[in-house]
Amino acid sequence: MDQYSNGYRPEEEGFGGPTGSGSAGPQSSPVPYMAYASLIFSILSLFMLFFGTGFFFSAMGIIFALLSRKRAMETPAKVGLVISVVSLVICLLCILGTVYILIVTGTWDRILTALQNVDMSSANAYNDVMDIVSKELTDLLNNSLNSLGGLAL
Repeated sequence: MDQYSNGYRPEEEGFGGPTGSGSAGPQSSPVPYMAYASLIFSILSLFMLFFGTGFFFSAMGIIFALLSRKRAMETPAKVGLVISVVSLVICLLCILGTVYILIVTGTWDRILTALQNVDMSSANAYNDVMDIVSKELTDLLNNSLNSLGGLAL
């Protein structure tokens, strides 16, 4: 006759047999640090889109999500991967939109033309370049605001 008449056997849950061998409890799975890092970087990438560094954080979120998978990707890594890809797409659309606006409005051509007249060997070359770019971008913003309703900087 079996001493466990109700069908319960402690060794089936990882408590070891009658000799006491085995672990004291069920085995816990390791913490998926890479998956959580992916999730954290992806959330940061959404906030960093406003500061121009969203591209970097999106790339890091994707890299950590891909590094986290062993057999199957865990839920935090899946969520991190999706958010990172969405953030990366938004970042790329912003970059393409900016380039498109600079080209269509002619601001890019005006900047390049003005830069040809800068003496790059002078000590103030950097300041001259920044002044030209700043002036052209300010003019672009003022023209855009004027067309929206007479606002200006």
